[in-house]
Amino acid sequence: MRYTPLLALALLALPVAPARAELPPDAYRDMQRAAPEAVEIRVAAVDVSICWFWLCDGRDVEVEAEVVGVTRSAAGLKPGARITIRYRHVPLGDRSGPRAIRVVRVGETTPAFLEKAAAGHFEAAARGASFDPPVKGR
Repeated sequence: MRYTPLLALALLALPVAPARAELPPDAYRDMQRAAPEAVEIRVAAVDVSICWFWLCDGRDVEVEAEVVGVTRSAAGLKPGARITIRYRHVPLGDRSGPRAIRVVRVGETTPAFLEKAAAGHFEAAARGASFDPPVKGR
């Protein structure tokens, strides 16, 4: 078969299905296990930055929470401690990649897999599984 510019043009016109590349559950489980802080929190306040339509590539989230349970804590967290958590919520839309860190709700009690930042606040340590129950597996 002979290559022709018309064939190349026809191939370019074919619809292309978007690829979705989610991380496997093992990757989230490993991140949760490696997180220096594995705690349960009760969310007291949530502040989400404003998103300006087409200029929005994500939203900054700041959470004020009370620690209600501790599985492990490199920072020495204890139940009753008040902490600030900062992270960026980036919805994927049609793009590929790891799932977004969800925006927690006021009054919610949830597991939290975190790491302490040099500035003193905490950050999400397990990407999209930072505020999910521990991922089951090996």
